[in-house]
Amino acid sequence: MSEIVNLEYTEISPGVVSVGVLSSLLNITERRIQKLVEMGVIAKPKHGEYFLAASVRSYINFLQKDGVIDEDLSIERLRQEIKVLKGRSKKLSLENDKTDNLLVDTEEASYHMGMIAKSGLRILETLCDSLESDYELAPEIIEGIEIKIDLYRNEWANLVEGNK
Repeated sequence: MSEIVNLEYTEISPGVVSVGVLSSLLNITERRIQKLVEMGVIAKPKHGEYFLAASVRSYINFLQKDGVIDEDLSIERLRQEIKVLKGRSKKLSLENDKTDNLLVDTEEASYHMGMIAKSGLRILETLCDSLESDYELAPEIIEGIEIKIDLYRNEWANLVEGNK
């Protein structure tokens, strides 16, 4: 069975795919898909949109009825094919999400989260000075705030360390 190489996977809407995606997932040509539509095996698409699950089910039923698949001998093979199809679908979906910028590289996310954490800590470090000078708070109030800030900073550090 051939592997899919650099196929752009696009779901037109949830569970709906183009003829190119369907043919790649079923490992048959687009012309074969059109022939199966003409034969009534796969539902006629509207504007080139195919319902993925129904099309796969119809194709498997067609193969069983046509004698291409011996039901008793190939249940395990069908299960393996379903796993392969699910794996391809998931891989293509992830590639699509990455193309659409719905996924972020973990190193990049870690870098930005680190920058956010550093900014937050800088704000906490200067907060008491700002409160004291801008609002003329009593030293004992500032001291209480500093204690709370230290507790939050330690909790934050523990969370960051725990996620490494």
